[in-house]
Amino acid sequence: MSTNNVSELLRIFSDLNMGNDIQPSRLVHELEKILKYVKTILGMHVRKKYTDSHMAPVCFDKNEFFSPDEFDRYCKVQLSVGFRFFELTVSRLSEELSSCTDEEGLALVRCYSDCLMDYLFDFKGPIEFLQRKTDAAYIFFDGSKSYSSFSTHLYRFSQALAHVGKDQATIVSNYHKERQIAAAFVLRQSLELKFERMVGVVFYDKNLRSPRLRHGFHYSFALENPSLFSFPRFDFALLNSVYDWCSTVVHRAYQPFMWQLNYAHELCDGIFDWGEMAGGAGHTWVGGVRVLDIDEMRQKFIKYFYKEEESKKSKSIWLVKFQSPEAADYSTS
Repeated sequence: MSTNNVSELLRIFSDLNMGNDIQPSRLVHELEKILKYVKTILGMHVRKKYTDSHMAPVCFDKNEFFSPDEFDRYCKVQLSVGFRFFELTVSRLSEELSSCTDEEGLALVRCYSDCLMDYLFDFKGPIEFLQRKTDAAYIFFDGSKSYSSFSTHLYRFSQALAHVGKDQATIVSNYHKERQIAAAFVLRQSLELKFERMVGVVFYDKNLRSPRLRHGFHYSFALENPSLFSFPRFDFALLNSVYDWCSTVVHRAYQPFMWQLNYAHELCDGIFDWGEMAGGAGHTWVGGVRVLDIDEMRQKFIKYFYKEEESKKSKSIWLVKFQSPEAADYSTS
């Protein structure tokens, strides 16, 4: 593919950003050409199907610096994951356009334009690195984007989220990059709460203050005690990569690749799913996690907590409070 073909798509995005009208079918046609090209590149460099256990730690790698071999693996995984979600996005856009009037279609592609343009720029790095192994002069297209966000922009986005009024949705939509950073923050917070609440054991010191536990404390407990929990529809071990990556995105305030949040949500869906209650008693909104023995789980967590406190040479006296775990109770099944 020549850079001119990519440039044509960039011209369409430029027209949209300047408020000019375009033919939605023209955009879809150019996207399908890019999709076909990325698929060809992917087939040249990735000749096997990766599993989630291979992809998740690489896709959500927090490192800023890589060895050549590490970066080669990183680019292949990002391209694999990215292509799948790019294909889904183009397919969804095409399907939605099929039932739109011309005016509705134009409004729809404006909604998609920032996302689609991000895909294009996010593909640039992995594709160019892989292609330059055999063609040192290869360029996917000329141009780049900034992935960082200014603290001022994040502050203004916070104001936009808190704003009340008929123009709220319009104001929030102007912060495309900041929305994705905020999404990573909310995902991290939801995982952190889930890990804590599926255990449901809370400690207070003599001043009724909660302890400061290390990052991922509850997650580590569950991972180290597989006999106490069951996760029927997802791989619990993969969530740590997502959890740590979310923290990195928030602390560094950089925009993720367009596909990373989609993949993160896909991996995390299971822990927030509905699921069966013990004994076929129906379904529960906390059924994505099953506690196999609540009493044993509580006792082991208390020991786990005190072992951590001993390592810090803490002499505090703790009040223990049991809460109903945010999980299906399979203690008697």
